[in-house]
Parts: sequence; structure tokens; C-alpha cells
Amino acid sequence: MTADLVVPGEDATITATVSGPGGLGLSYLLVDPSVGQVVASGDAEPSGAAGGEDAADAADAAEFTVTIPAEVTEALFPGSPYQLFLAASSDALARVTERRVDLEVAL
Repeated sequence: MTADLVVPGEDATITATVSGPGGLGLSYLLVDPSVGQVVASGDAEPSGAAGGEDAADAADAAEFTVTIPAEVTEALFPGSPYQLFLAASSDALARVTERRVDLEVAL
């Protein structure tokens, strides 16, 4: 997963790789932990198959991009950490996997 420093007033992009069988998906929630408020949410956009060591690895992995638009980042408080929750899913499994990423907003 890659995430750069969030710059207020600019799009923020986070790239994540999801692996597993079937059709894969990735959803996100951006939370301001100081007030417990969801700032943004949605589905990540597929950006292609993730590169694996061989064709079998690549077939079971996909890369997704979360884009937090400039209209949202301009309202974020500089210097505050925000929590990005990612939920990966597969249409072949009944299990959802979650991961939290702390994003820092530039001063």
C-alpha cells in the first residue's frame, strides 16, 4: 500500500493491492478520530492486476486506487492524523478483511 502526505486542497491518492479468489473489491471510510465523524467514503477504483511472481499470482491479486477529492482534503485540519479504513471483499468468499491506515495532513 502506498499513501503520500495529504495536501489540503489537492486530490489524495492511496494505492492498495488486494489478493484472493473471485471478483475483488475495496471500499473505504475516512474518519476524523477527534470527533468520530466519517469525512468521506466510497469504493476504490480498480487500477489493474497486481504484478506477481508468476501468472497465477497476478490472477489472484488486483490493485485499487482510493482518491480523496480536493473538495474533501481542503476541509481537513493540517497536522491532524485521519484514519482511513479499507475493507477488501471477494464475491467468492464470505469474509471481509479490514485494514486501518493513519494519514497525516500537511501543514
